[in-house]
Amino acid sequence: MSPFRSGLGLLAACLPLLAVPAHAAPFAVKAPTTWQGILPCADCEGIRTDLTLHPGGSYVLHESYLGKGNDARVWTELGRWTGSASGKRLRLTASRETRYFGVVGERTLRMRDRQDRDIRSTLNYNLVRTTEPAPLGGELRVRGFYTYRADAALFLHCDSGRRFEVRGGARAVDLERAYVDSARGSGKPILATFDATLAPRPADAEGFDTIRVEGEPKLWPGATCATKAPTMTDTVATAGLDGRWTFTSIQGDAPRAGGRQRPGLELRDGRVAAATGCNRVLGRFKVDGAGVAFAQMASTMMACPPEEGAQERAIADVLARTQGWRMTGGTLVLTDAGGATLAELAAAVTLEGRWRFVDIAGQAPIDSPRGA
Repeated sequence: MSPFRSGLGLLAACLPLLAVPAHAAPFAVKAPTTWQGILPCADCEGIRTDLTLHPGGSYVLHESYLGKGNDARVWTELGRWTGSASGKRLRLTASRETRYFGVVGERTLRMRDRQDRDIRSTLNYNLVRTTEPAPLGGELRVRGFYTYRADAALFLHCDSGRRFEVRGGARAVDLERAYVDSARGSGKPILATFDATLAPRPADAEGFDTIRVEGEPKLWPGATCATKAPTMTDTVATAGLDGRWTFTSIQGDAPRAGGRQRPGLELRDGRVAAATGCNRVLGRFKVDGAGVAFAQMASTMMACPPEEGAQERAIADVLARTQGWRMTGGTLVLTDAGGATLAELAAAVTLEGRWRFVDIAGQAPIDSPRGA
């Protein structure tokens, strides 16, 4: 046998042993899939979290704060999810915030911080895939296009792009009457906001597809999903506080320069996101005239340098003790029960938010239900 022929035979024998680089498949789901877990909470026993991803790119997130005396109360969020091409990352996007998860094997999602960085902690940040059904109901405030025709009402949710049939609820008739008065028989979709709950339709594999109108509905004729969100907030619940604020004073001290993030608050539709300079804290707030209260606060648990850790504890103390607020020359002042100043904040200058095109290269945009 010639050396050439024997070399070919050796090469053929070795080919099965050669490692061929494999390209990771993009993250995808073929049917509604739920992940569950109990995530860390700053002032409760944990946050029961149920995340259901749908093949069309929408998701439903349920959260319950355990050990707060209202374990059965469920907060719900609807939005869109996208998976990275590598199959290792997952991003959840809703109007109020963006969440990130890492994909760990086939059964686990691990929560990442708000900058899409790994959370280094011994606490549990994992959600595990399950065959158990996600909890029913859930409280949420929705924004989307409502139509009512021939005794059938439909709702197109802005953040998730999902369509729901509107069935029942304490204020469903009010929404129907308001639409009939505004649409005047045109049958055109009108943007609506209202407090809602979700309910399943029997034998529907897609799960939640029915929405109930539970809170006072408001119609916004001419608005689109791209219309800047602050114009659609609940003016009774959060009047004067919605927006982004940067700390200028924390219990009499200037905020620490540097750190992982600039300390401040983002207040929107009764939800608060606090940047402390190290970790990020999420929760809710309620305004009653000159009174304000922060509650249900949950924090990431990254280790902090001593100075940043001290500032984080000071901000947590401010939020726990705050009972009042006032505006002084454009400065937001948070006060305790006796009216003493706890912290001062200035309105943050930012480009973040929702913006609607009015001109694109000299041309008017083509409008649609989802806006431009």
